Amino acid sequence: MSLKDNLINKLETQIDAWDKELDAEKAKAEKKEAQAEAEKSDTRLKEEMMDNVRSLQANINEAKKKIQEIREAGEDRIDDFKAQIRDWLK
Repeated sequence: MSLKDNLINKLETQIDAWDKELDAEKAKAEKKEAQAEAEKSDTRLKEEMMDNVRSLQANINEAKKKIQEIREAGEDRIDDFKAQIRDWLK
């Protein structure tokens, strides 16, 4: 497997993990929202949960863009991507 394929695989795996986390966060947010409405909690809790959802969605979108960049990049840029992705996934 080439380094390019390896980087794409790592990002796709991370996207899958984030997708699962996103689904879990959405479910938690919906549950908390229902609880908040029932208990008339303040909106700060809902905003915090939605911030988590938005953050995860942004990570997924960024990773998908990076995959496209990697696919379009020449082999001479792969080491740059490797370093960026390593730092990003820490």
